[in-house]
Amino acid sequence: VMVIPQRALHVSCSPDGEFVIAMATGLDATIYRTTTASIVRILRGHDGGVNQAVFSPDGRWVATASLDGEVKLWSGRPGREFSETHGIYYAAGYSPDGRKFSYTPGFDGFYVCDADSGRPRLHFRFERWLFVAGAFSPDGRRFLTDAPNARACLWDAETGERLLFLKGHDRAV
Repeated sequence: VMVIPQRALHVSCSPDGEFVIAMATGLDATIYRTTTASIVRILRGHDGGVNQAVFSPDGRWVATASLDGEVKLWSGRPGREFSETHGIYYAAGYSPDGRKFSYTPGFDGFYVCDADSGRPRLHFRFERWLFVAGAFSPDGRRFLTDAPNARACLWDAETGERLLFLKGHDRAV
């Protein structure tokens, strides 16, 4: 059992299970080694709370999304920051093959970018709702987002076409 020595609001495990990244109420995200709970690296550089941090499927990169208006891509092992984007971001993630990266600035939909270059490939947008969560399907062909009125929305991750609304929840998804 690993005990993280801080109150974590969000945690994410590396694909090989060797590392855990945790975000607390501060501005940093901390990478811990799972076998010893020792700190491997502290990701500093955000001026607002870190909402989410995730490892890429190959474990080489960590993406952080923050209220300071930045998404940052960091080396998953000790190294340097790779790139950043500006806006207020709620969620970030990778496709299962690691070739695509997604993030949301909230009211402007979800963006899917090339993970190597950071260039946007798709922009999922519908009316003007606040997106705060999204994830790729295991095969990377679909993308699921939250939606207004306690619904979720399924998109084609290659074309950006909205495929369907999932209804039936009595609270926000």
